[in-house]
Formats: sequence, structure tokens, C-alpha cells
Amino acid sequence: MDKKSPRHHQPHEQRLRLQLAQEAARLMVEEGVQDITVAKQKAAARLHLPRGQNLPRNEEIQLAVREYQRLFKHESHPQTVARLRQTALKAMSFFKHFEPRLVGAVADGSASEFSTITLHLFTEGSEELHLFMINQRLPYELGSQRAAHGNGQAVDLPVYQMALEGENIDLIVFEKIALRQPPRDPVTHKPMQRLDIKRVEELIRLTETAQPTPF
Repeated sequence: MDKKSPRHHQPHEQRLRLQLAQEAARLMVEEGVQDITVAKQKAAARLHLPRGQNLPRNEEIQLAVREYQRLFKHESHPQTVARLRQTALKAMSFFKHFEPRLVGAVADGSASEFSTITLHLFTEGSEELHLFMINQRLPYELGSQRAAHGNGQAVDLPVYQMALEGENIDLIVFEKIALRQPPRDPVTHKPMQRLDIKRVEELIRLTETAQPTPF
């Protein structure tokens, strides 16, 4: 009797979730869709599935993104992350007064060429960064982002959107007290990973030493 591959033994729903996760990952890496929820909904539409049915969890999408990068971007992906971290470090040095922390895809290494560099900045008052941006004559657009604290309470935070070296940067502004109270990660729902300047410098050095030496 012929043995069937393990894939044939997977329940239909499980295979469908995997297909959805893989398509959502492709949309994020190749087409620049940065919102996981939007990526899931677009993937479902591409696969002609009813809206909201059997969607994979955010963690499944994140794993699928990393797998896609490993399979299809194994040469360019490390260079992309290194470039974005270099630009992030320059921005962090410029905003050093605000104790910047790098978060998101650039911090955890899952970034694509479309990823936005996201920094958390900490101020004594809501006008402090605003005045700094004006005094430095930095062009920006002001928006907002909703974040959930560890206690589950959601707040709207100001976001200064700017560009540096052709890369988009979001500066999310927190009060000083929030420096040791990171919001929940929208994917894992655990406290968000924040990298300070020293840690970003270490990651860049590790990347540089890992690069093959040319003959």
C-alpha cells in the first residue's frame, strides 16, 4: 500500500489555515502590507474564502513571515534588516534626549524592505517633542496609534511620522513613566520588546561579523 505524505493526514481546516498564513506572509513581504489583520483579510479574499472564516492567529502569520524570508529572501533579508537597523541607530542617536527604544519588525529581525522603523520616545510633556521637531526644522506628519498597557487599558498615543535616508520612521511618544512599562505586543500580547541604543549597536556588530569575508 502506498504511504501518503503527512500533508494528506492534516485536517482540511488546518491546511486551509496554513495556506492563509502563507499567503498573508507573502503579502507582507512582497507587497508591503504591514498590518497583520489587513494581510489576513486580503489573503482570505485572494483564496476566495468567506471574510473572517478560519483566519490564522497573529503568531501563525509571524511564523509564516519568518519562514517565507528564510526560503525566498535568505540572501537579501539579512542585508535589509542590517540597513534598517543602521538607519534606526542614526535616528536613535539624533533623538537620544528622549531615551529612544527600537521596537517592531526591525527590532526582532522580521522586517522586509517595506517595513517602517518604529521608535518609542519618552517625554516630560506632550509639547516637548513637538518643540524639538520645530526647532530642528524636521518635516513630519502627526498621527496617532492605539496601544494596550499591561493591565489591558488602551490609550491613544501621538505618532510623529518622518523619513530618514529614504526609510519611513514612526516616533511614538510616551510619558517618562512608561519607559519601564512597555505596552503589549499586538502579535504575542506579551510586553513589547524594546531595544536601547546599546543593544541595537550590538546587533549591528553581530551582523557585520557574520558577513562572509570577500576573497
